Amino acid sequence: MNTNDFLIFKEPFFEPESTAVQSLCRIAENVFDKPALLDDPVFLSLTLEGTFDTLRWYQSSWGREFCRQETALIASPHAEGCRQEAPLSGSFAFENTKGRCSAQTSPFFTLSGEACSLDFAICTSGNYRVEVTPLAHAVIVTIRTPDPDFSTELRPGETFRYPEILVHRYHSMTESYRTKQEFALSRLADHRVYHEMPVIYNHWWAYEDRHINEETILANARIAKALGVETVMLDAGWFGSDDDTEEWFLVRGDWDRVNRDRFPHGLAWLRERLEEIGMGLGIWCELEGLGVESTLLKEHPEYAALRDGENLGCVCFASPAVQEWAYETMCRLFEQCGALYWKLDFNLDPGLGCNAPGHGHGPGDGLLKHYEGLYAVLDRLRRRFPNLVIENCSSGGQRLNLEMGRHAHIHFLSDPDYSTHQMHQFKEASRWFLPRQLLHFMWSNTVTTDGSSPFPNLDLETLSPEEIRYHMRLAMLHQFGISHRLTEYSERTLAVMKDCLTQYKTVIRPFVAEGTYLPLYLSEKINIFSFTRDGESLLLLFAQEPGTAHCDLTPLILDRAAGESSFQALDGAAGGSASWAVTNLDTRPEAVSLTFGADSPGLDFSASIPWTSRVLLLKRK
Repeated sequence: MNTNDFLIFKEPFFEPESTAVQSLCRIAENVFDKPALLDDPVFLSLTLEGTFDTLRWYQSSWGREFCRQETALIASPHAEGCRQEAPLSGSFAFENTKGRCSAQTSPFFTLSGEACSLDFAICTSGNYRVEVTPLAHAVIVTIRTPDPDFSTELRPGETFRYPEILVHRYHSMTESYRTKQEFALSRLADHRVYHEMPVIYNHWWAYEDRHINEETILANARIAKALGVETVMLDAGWFGSDDDTEEWFLVRGDWDRVNRDRFPHGLAWLRERLEEIGMGLGIWCELEGLGVESTLLKEHPEYAALRDGENLGCVCFASPAVQEWAYETMCRLFEQCGALYWKLDFNLDPGLGCNAPGHGHGPGDGLLKHYEGLYAVLDRLRRRFPNLVIENCSSGGQRLNLEMGRHAHIHFLSDPDYSTHQMHQFKEASRWFLPRQLLHFMWSNTVTTDGSSPFPNLDLETLSPEEIRYHMRLAMLHQFGISHRLTEYSERTLAVMKDCLTQYKTVIRPFVAEGTYLPLYLSEKINIFSFTRDGESLLLLFAQEPGTAHCDLTPLILDRAAGESSFQALDGAAGGSASWAVTNLDTRPEAVSLTFGADSPGLDFSASIPWTSRVLLLKRK
């Protein structure tokens, strides 16, 4: 049967005036006593009354995630003196067809008008197509699969849930951040990683796989421990044969083999040595990857995902045999290195997915079933190892979406981590994600095969303490990690790093882990962020270049009594009967001053040099 005649569709109800985050999920049910083929490609279609003049969306690629685009939905007639505006003719569309939701575009977009804005989040790790059709006094938004051959079979009584679409209507950015954070908190499963936020050391950018071995790991771990780091992440380079020149990408899948040239004592021994130092061991594994020279492919060619007979470079997780292999493989790996932390990577584009027979999917739903199978394995591992932290990484941030957040714990933002890029990634991702769900490293120093760097490099030895503080603090806005050759740094540099990590663990981390996040001032060069908990707010101020900004503090003190808006000066220098005090937690009080006023108490931040940062505490007396 190849029609939808025996399917009942339950359409989600959209409340156009609601300011809550609305979860919209279309459901199809087979009410017939025989299998039925679902081939309706539409995830969701909404007709939104009102005038929306702008569509904001993102292009995305490696190292260029969240490249904001803006498309006008209203055209003004060219006639001189004519002020009337008209909707553009036809539809505008953008799509992702690479099989990873952030590899071509990002699954987030915004419709804006004078009356309100609507933020959308498409909750899928795979593909989608967004079509926006402006009308005279409305806009039609249609979200569908871009696969022209999409279909999936439903057994009698079986239901199919299309990808969830989240929609939030708001009038101010403060309202938008507060509401979406409350929504994210309501869905966040309690886990130690959100409270402890362990500091991570990862060797990848500093050593990659070619320059790593157990001696190098342990030497850096000893210094990292003295600085305050808590977990060592063993990235690619630990697995495969004993050939030191072997290319890791070609043998992905051989997760049962440890490279004994680099790690002669094995993973269990390395874990024990790190525990003696006082560190935990995390492990990198690209579980979906399948290298063309891997033993796994030779022994189990039936595991390979194929598209029209061509190997896609990954296993097909729709296969029950692949799911069982993946689960048992990870259980054995965690028994060696400890079920502490898993960096789950995925470094290729599966496109429209597998269409080979015999994997437990049909010709039109291979990518869909792959992700369903992957989620099932992740959930099974989480039940087996409840303390395990799963990091969602995919060539950086190529698979960043809210559905993956149901099965992994934290999300890696991007492979490049130079500070201007990192600031942009954080500002865009934190529109939907809690900062405690995000991970990025401080600006790394990098090594590559040909000696070049894929992005700007950073040598801390050449920086002033002020500059080091800026780059470290910026990465402390979320889960925090470093990737540097610590063994090559001077005592001066290490002392500054230790001072920053001490402040992070004692002051900043509790606010990021437990507080409510709100950006107070956003611009290209100057940004101010706040985290509020237990009636106190921590303010982190960043100036990439010299400049001045005025920050309105009203959103942080909305619960104050009428007329209660006086402030105490920095470091408690001013007297009086102030209701609130702002304390500079740095020893550098310059660059910050307060603005007194009953209506809009605020803060002025003026930087005279590049890479200026400050940490302030706003506290009710």
